[in-house]
Amino acid sequence: AAEGGDDGEPKKEKKKKKKKEKTRITYQKYQNISSLIALHLRLREDRGEEAMAWKDVTAWYIEQNEDEFSSEDEVQQEIHLVNQVITRLIKKDNVLIYSGDVEGVDKQDRLLSVHPNYEASST
Repeated sequence: AAEGGDDGEPKKEKKKKKKKEKTRITYQKYQNISSLIALHLRLREDRGEEAMAWKDVTAWYIEQNEDEFSSEDEVQQEIHLVNQVITRLIKKDNVLIYSGDVEGVDKQDRLLSVHPNYEASST
């Protein structure tokens, strides 16, 4: 009964990894989102304010652009997109870094800061 499913246990099949749907955005849109976020965080740091939690950065971005959305669906899509851009800014582009503890802290509650070597521009 070790190989088959005769003992009431379903046969373990190799799970096919679900292909993640790749999100595509224009470079211009990516630049716009990343620049706004980096500039906002840098200005906060320059004023001596605390680092912002990931979810607060996302909420701030959505609030800044709320006029562009005509439905809750569009807002949810944009939140998803902004979260993906933030992930890329941390993992790939090294524009944003975590500030403070990340161990045991939910991703959305982690504090974000601009990397000290990153030059934020307003363009």
